[in-house]
Amino acid sequence: MKGKPPRFHFELWLSDTALQSASASTRGIWINALCHMWGSGQGILIARWDKMLILLNCTTEELNRFIAENERFDFCDIKVEKDDEKDCKNVQKNATCNDDVTLINRKLYREYRTRKLNSYRVQRHRNAKKTHDVTEMYKKNGVQKVNKKQPENNAKETEEKKVDAEGFAPLFLSGGEEYTVTVDLATEYVTIYPLVDIKHEFRKMRGWLLSNPYRRPKKVGVKRFMNSWLSRAHENQLKNQSGPRNVIPNTQEIDYDDPRVDQVIDNGCD
Repeated sequence: MKGKPPRFHFELWLSDTALQSASASTRGIWINALCHMWGSGQGILIARWDKMLILLNCTTEELNRFIAENERFDFCDIKVEKDDEKDCKNVQKNATCNDDVTLINRKLYREYRTRKLNSYRVQRHRNAKKTHDVTEMYKKNGVQKVNKKQPENNAKETEEKKVDAEGFAPLFLSGGEEYTVTVDLATEYVTIYPLVDIKHEFRKMRGWLLSNPYRRPKKVGVKRFMNSWLSRAHENQLKNQSGPRNVIPNTQEIDYDDPRVDQVIDNGCD
């Protein structure tokens, strides 16, 4: 591991009964593998079969015995990926020089993953802090911009108050204020929703907001609240004028070319 001298924990080596039960050649191969794993700092050693023989300074027979004893004593994780397409000469038994061999020390690999996760958490915390700082900066700038334009907004509000529509109930807002619809906006609603009694719906809105003080809209969202309310009322009027719903009998196969199908899909069926 870079920047840190290796430490050999002999007590762990001697207390590992599974490893001590293996042969001397197996323990020698494993200590060579640990030295290479420590250098990478990941607890993993991956190489082709012929390269692995050079790294571990052993023969094919000794490496096969190492794998067989690990299957018996389970002191590490070994993966051998076969490559049957390419063969190599002077290789004993069933092994080929193109087989990929992976040796994993569980303790070193677990410590490596812990370091990576901690580094990820620290980086995520730093990024979140930077994002928070930038957001606060934008908020401060936004407040200054709003304050600069505040006189213009006040002038517009004054003009709107002069042309408030008569007969429309004012709506309660979340800040304790009331919003009164203007003549232009009321005219637009009457044009868009001709089947709805707009004044009557505004009285219903005021009563609902009076009974639900915690669900009152803010000033920036009051127009969306009004439009949603009037849109639902207009749809209800359309459904009431469409007459009884057409129901297709379940005893026969549905003909999707039948125009009643579209009416059932649009209006729903009981």
